[in-house]
Amino acid sequence: MDVDTIEPGVDFAAAISRAVSTCNVLIALIGPQWATLTDPRGQPRIADPDDLVALEIQAALDRDIRVIPVLVDGASMPARHELPKALQGLARRQARRLDHESFHADANRLLNSLENILNPRPEQVTDLDPGYRDTATTTTTGPGPPPSSPQPSHPGEQAGEPEVEALYDRALAAFWTEQWEQAIELLRQVLAHQPGHPDAPGKLEHARRQQQIAGLCTEVRRLHRAGQWAAVLRVGERLAALDPTAADPEGLMTSARAELALVACRP
Repeated sequence: MDVDTIEPGVDFAAAISRAVSTCNVLIALIGPQWATLTDPRGQPRIADPDDLVALEIQAALDRDIRVIPVLVDGASMPARHELPKALQGLARRQARRLDHESFHADANRLLNSLENILNPRPEQVTDLDPGYRDTATTTTTGPGPPPSSPQPSHPGEQAGEPEVEALYDRALAAFWTEQWEQAIELLRQVLAHQPGHPDAPGKLEHARRQQQIAGLCTEVRRLHRAGQWAAVLRVGERLAALDPTAADPEGLMTSARAELALVACRP
């Protein structure tokens, strides 16, 4: 919110809390130095309890308001240990990227996510993004039985085990930077140590899906460079089935359709 709109003498922390409580979604823009930027004393600004950004995010997390981290300029998602305790829940929120090279596609994905959250379709079982599952969530993101409660794990495999938590932090770091192959491998290791992990199964499913989408996007670019327009459209149909927002990467589907139309018009 714009702190300049707060009346003189009003507690700005309380004003921020009231303003955040009225919103449905909070977007947290995260740049490369978001978690490491320091104040004049050399302390991380995000750890300052009076930092306005920290206050806004904490207010949203405390009220279970949807918080979408948006990673800009190639930023990575901060790990839990890099965040103050009040903001550690942010590390488990599904993020979106917003990069210069793919700005329009990234912005469209974010807008589509917001549209789905604010105006959910009747067939949606839950308003959670694919792959996101909070520890308190008991609904599913699609057909099938609801997830069972985590079963007690063997000694040494409990959720708070430092080794498992460190492994999961590494998996999240790969997940948020869209290094799908590494994320998949690390999430598999997490589940091997702790089969009842509350978040890893959803993240693993999402990473596998995104890896498939990334592979199809690479195939679309290759076919487009080769001028195989019909093949480009066939792969585009598979992309649309997986993720409608990724159905026309970089406008290559539109370009392929135009090329086919030109071919059809030639005598």
